[in-house]
Amino acid sequence: MEKAELELIPILLTVLLVMLSLAALVIIVSFIAAQRIAKERERRREAELEHQRELLHTSLAAQERERERIATDLHDGLSSKLSVVRLALRNPAALEDAGQLGTLVDEVLATSRTIAHNLYPPLLREFGLVDALRQYVKHVTSNVEITVEAFGVSVGDRLKEELELQLFRIAQELLQNAFKHANATRIAVDVRISNSSAVLRIVDNGQGFDPKRAKGGLGMKSIESRVQLLHGRWRIKSFSQKGCSTLVFAPRKKQNDHGND
Repeated sequence: MEKAELELIPILLTVLLVMLSLAALVIIVSFIAAQRIAKERERRREAELEHQRELLHTSLAAQERERERIATDLHDGLSSKLSVVRLALRNPAALEDAGQLGTLVDEVLATSRTIAHNLYPPLLREFGLVDALRQYVKHVTSNVEITVEAFGVSVGDRLKEELELQLFRIAQELLQNAFKHANATRIAVDVRISNSSAVLRIVDNGQGFDPKRAKGGLGMKSIESRVQLLHGRWRIKSFSQKGCSTLVFAPRKKQNDHGND
């Protein structure tokens, strides 16, 4: 072996060592990066699971509050009135006039209709989301101007019952927030229905709020849980003293059965 070739051996060994070192460094960096990515994915997965647990807790809490409200309505409203009717039937002489019993019965019927309406609005089942919303806003408050507009809705075009009910409850929550907490004087409700989706949009001129802070509240979590139940999406925009705009998108399946499976 010539002298020049012998002199090249240390250089080649050095280059080889450098290349091996670089390869090892790349492997180590890749391993560390992979670990970080895996940890980040695990953190996100845990955060999502925690979020789902919070939504489930919110949903269960809302159901429990609804049961308590119904129990109170039944006990304080219906049961108490029925007790008065029973006493009147046992002792007719205690009635001031013959029509008093009829009045008591009318009150019982009115109370039972109110409870049934709160459980599932009859207009929603009978006529659908848009008419139910129009009827609802007529009775919620006299101090707020509320309009309900429908787009892409034809006669007989109905959504599935679950979709209509959840969108109606979401609208109720948003409307209550608008005129109870935001002090809004004007609210616009838009319902847009196509063959593939249903979109609910509610805009008010209230005092606004910070959506990031409000999303931790029970009302916002309730809305989010309903949106997730529909496999939908929602977006809320609000600024101080500049009102609020909420958009809820929910997919729908093409159907010809007026919303019932």
